[in-house]
Amino acid sequence: MECMLKAENVSLRFGSLEILNSISCVVAKGEFLSIVGPNGCGKTTFLHILNRLLVPSAGSVSGTAKSSLVFQDNLLFPWMTILENVMVCPLNEGSEKLSAHHIAHSLLKELHLDDFEAYFPFQLSGGMKQKVGIARALAANAKILLMDEPFASLDYLTRRKMHDFLLDIHKRNNLTILFVTQDIDEVITLSDRVMVFSERPARVIETLNLAKDYKQETVSGNCLSSAQAKKRLLHIMEGRKG
Repeated sequence: MECMLKAENVSLRFGSLEILNSISCVVAKGEFLSIVGPNGCGKTTFLHILNRLLVPSAGSVSGTAKSSLVFQDNLLFPWMTILENVMVCPLNEGSEKLSAHHIAHSLLKELHLDDFEAYFPFQLSGGMKQKVGIARALAANAKILLMDEPFASLDYLTRRKMHDFLLDIHKRNNLTILFVTQDIDEVITLSDRVMVFSERPARVIETLNLAKDYKQETVSGNCLSSAQAKKRLLHIMEGRKG
């Protein structure tokens, strides 16, 4: 499997405050890797290091593919239309305006948002804003999406629809995704693999491989079925053995 992103013994310290403690992972092309852990343990900080927004105190991050962050707050520019918001990334990459327009329009059409190109962010639902945020990341030609609890503020039904949407574009575009969440059901629905972080300073307690077909409650090799994975994750996160 082609390696898209590699973190080796990544640690981060601000003065006497230790945030991350020797975190390592290898993320394969097309993989969907989720990260769970207690609030404030450093999950978001780790994403920022992977995106080269922060420099680790020790360790290294390698990988040549372009990555882009998708936040819980979509961070759309309220004074711009949806089309203009998506055009921002290719324009910042040096594309001519006509080319940026074509890229943005094509992506919005692919994501079934082309009817809303002239709308402003305040006119869209929460789920649609998140779709635009993902479109903007794809417009930057990102091959890796680093997603920081992007659906946490959405209601249950909207979140379910966004799961289907994300899995669809993940498959169609062969994207590599790292996904921070607190929701174990979300992890099981979306992920190929999950890393569990400890309390701060964060270290990797355990990494689980999840079965692809959750309708079959069976174990395949080292993969866990959905019921087993949920039970195991609850045990780990509640600090229990077994």
